[in-house]
Amino acid sequence: MTITLHETRVRSVLDRLFGAAGADDNFDAPRDVVRTGSAQERADALAGVYMPISARGGELLYGLVRSGRPETVVEFGTSFGISTLYLAAAVADNGRGHVYGTEMSAVKVAAARKNLDEAGLGGVVTILPGDARQTGTSASRSPSRTAWRSAAVRERITHGS
Repeated sequence: MTITLHETRVRSVLDRLFGAAGADDNFDAPRDVVRTGSAQERADALAGVYMPISARGGELLYGLVRSGRPETVVEFGTSFGISTLYLAAAVADNGRGHVYGTEMSAVKVAAARKNLDEAGLGGVVTILPGDARQTGTSASRSPSRTAWRSAAVRERITHGS
């Protein structure tokens, strides 16, 4: 049985990202923007912060996707793609499915795509840039099969619940 998480190219990307995320504690975000800024202003101000899932949490995500074998996996807040790598590895190992992520920071969208491609998993992931409340509703009108086809998900993200 293939376990993509154990492949050298995936492990090296995860190791590099976890290493970089260690600097999150030293990041000094502008407090006024974080407290009172719009969602986009906060995303831009925190563009250098990884906010990663733990390795154990990532392994849990991997196991849940492997056992549930969903066709569609939705992630809100892709960041640099650490959790996305675990989700994508599970989808790849299942031999079916696709991961859809959203991210407001253009810097993080570009970095996550690069990280996923470097790990060889970019083909099973689509990252939608922008606010999920807008990106999701515009994607729901698309004829392609996306993570937004569920009316319940669209309703919740449109109304911010």
